[in-house]
Amino acid sequence: MGLPPLLTALLTLGLVTASPGWARDLGALEQRATAGDPKAALALGLAYDGGDGTPASLDLAYRWYVEAALAGEASAQFNVAIFLDSGRGVTRDPKAAALWYGRAAARGHLRARYNLAQLYDLGEGVPKNPVMAARWYATVAGELPAARERIAALQPAIRASDGGVLEAPAPMADVPFIEPRDRSAQVELVWTMPSQPPDSRTFIEVVRLDRGAPKPVVARFEERSATLLELPPGPAAYGWRVTAVDPRRERYAPGPWQGFSVGGARPVTRTDLTVRLASLPPPAPLAGLEPVAVPSAPLRVTIGAPRPPAPSGLVTPIAASRTPF
Repeated sequence: MGLPPLLTALLTLGLVTASPGWARDLGALEQRATAGDPKAALALGLAYDGGDGTPASLDLAYRWYVEAALAGEASAQFNVAIFLDSGRGVTRDPKAAALWYGRAAARGHLRARYNLAQLYDLGEGVPKNPVMAARWYATVAGELPAARERIAALQPAIRASDGGVLEAPAPMADVPFIEPRDRSAQVELVWTMPSQPPDSRTFIEVVRLDRGAPKPVVARFEERSATLLELPPGPAAYGWRVTAVDPRRERYAPGPWQGFSVGGARPVTRTDLTVRLASLPPPAPLAGLEPVAVPSAPLRVTIGAPRPPAPSGLVTPIAASRTPF
């Protein structure tokens, strides 16, 4: 007889031993998860999700998935997004689903990238944007034939968007996810992109705020709507924003400044965002370009209420509302 799916998942994660008493390992697993082990939290989410070796509990499954997601486990982030996207048990929250798909996508999760592309494709939780949908589909087109098909199908809509209005991006959360580490901090930044002219680019800025004058630490172009940054070690306060740049590099539409702190640094204040950063000159790649839009307000997103994913192994199947591949 084959091993139960949950046991297979736990063995893959290296969190239990293959013994007749494997279910007893769940107690030790919970101790490890409570102590901050994200892989143990993910495994507990899978356990309560599937009811395999322990009574099923959707509330506990979601709780442990969120714990693992907040610690940067991409599969858990994807599962949280599935909860929010599927609408099983509670009202759907496509905006929050897009945020969590974005966080997992920033970490390279294939199915999160595909599902986020579908959200932009359909305009659910994010603005309908065929260019951004195609860019996310392109990241998984080598593995998923359905992504290649959607890229081809989107070409008329992409051509129709040529000559469209340049609009400012909007951050998807007040504070991005922060993973403290001894040597560095990983920060997931996720934003929404309204429909733009096809060859528009996105420029991201991150500046340090807690040491005198604001100091740029990241200034680069991004092709999509989420990224993972590795920041220097130690406590620090930062501001960040995203700007849309037109294809001819003549105009730009800046999004609003947002703040976050790492490692127990002081919180970013409204003065930081409205005075210190507002007076910051544009970075070199944007110097001489004409600003064409007032920064849009941040899109505030919360985690949302618990909702169950469809039980499975290490990765939950995509939501029923998403096109399968």
